[in-house]
Amino acid sequence: MTYVLALLAGIAGAIIGYAASGSVAAVLANVMGMSNFEGAIGYFAFFGIGPIGGLVGLIAGIWIVLHRRGFRAGAIAGRGVIVIAAIAVLVAGTLALFYINRSIIAPNSLPPQLTFEIRLPPGVAPADQSDISIMLDTDKNSMPAWLAKKWVRTEDGRAILSGGVELYYRTSQRILALRFANGPTELFTLKLAASPKYTEAFGDWHRVDFVHEPGAEQPRRADASSQYEIRYYVEDRSIDRTVAIDFEIRLPEGTPLPQEAADLRIALRTDDQEYEGNFLGSEWKRQDGARTVLTGGMGIPDPRANPRVLLALPGGPVRVFPVALPGNPRFGGWQRADVVEEEGRNPRPDDQEFEFRYAVR
Repeated sequence: MTYVLALLAGIAGAIIGYAASGSVAAVLANVMGMSNFEGAIGYFAFFGIGPIGGLVGLIAGIWIVLHRRGFRAGAIAGRGVIVIAAIAVLVAGTLALFYINRSIIAPNSLPPQLTFEIRLPPGVAPADQSDISIMLDTDKNSMPAWLAKKWVRTEDGRAILSGGVELYYRTSQRILALRFANGPTELFTLKLAASPKYTEAFGDWHRVDFVHEPGAEQPRRADASSQYEIRYYVEDRSIDRTVAIDFEIRLPEGTPLPQEAADLRIALRTDDQEYEGNFLGSEWKRQDGARTVLTGGMGIPDPRANPRVLLALPGGPVRVFPVALPGNPRFGGWQRADVVEEEGRNPRPDDQEFEFRYAVR
């Protein structure tokens, strides 16, 4: 019982000592004319002096109880250490309990992101994003998912949707719901822990778990005829994955150029979006024999999102150059544009000698 009383007295003494010393320090600092710019007095009082008062109050509270219980100085010191260690364990356990039971996964940084791909049954191919609704449903919130810039592709005759959704809350009850127009809702149970582990690549494909037919009260378990499949990974977005590259674009001989670099369009495209910017350098062009070479650099926020560099001369089409990362710190060989894009026409191979190379900084 003595140790329990000493522990409680130590905690009470620490609280009283912290509050009293901080308050007195704040009053004295104000009387002595200390500047309070951006709350300087509060920081000084409660982060500088307050902890010292709390430590004194902690020791005093323990000493009073042990002294009144008849212990002498040497015994008080030894038993006091035991009580302080117990208080430290109690505080650490309380903080750990709060951490384990926290509601938000990443309260002080960007929430993790679930990146997914959904493989559709043969013959199912949505024509427009407006026909698609994808939602993350949990026992704590509902969150609309987004579709990537290049949101659908075809592999082995089946369409695959690409997108993602943010994971805000700690919960093991997560369902991703996919619905086309007024059709049934395909429900995928996400096999993730309450605080999911971060991964770098897609896992295995999983069949849809439930199907909710329009007008039905409850969803039914999906059978073998339901050929919707999903795979996913969880990305830690608090990590800066930006990769910087220097690039050169060699133009065909005789290509006319504007006077200012700003009149050229250089952009970065990923699966999610396009980034416009002034990516050409101050010395933005040089000569390579009879051919002009454009020079510049850019940062790529997510190297895994299939980055491509875009070039468009005034009045001309868009040429798309792929960037494969991780790359080499030295310039690689020249490569032609992947495709040429013109408004109102399908992408086509480039029939001119626009060439691209890059190096990772």
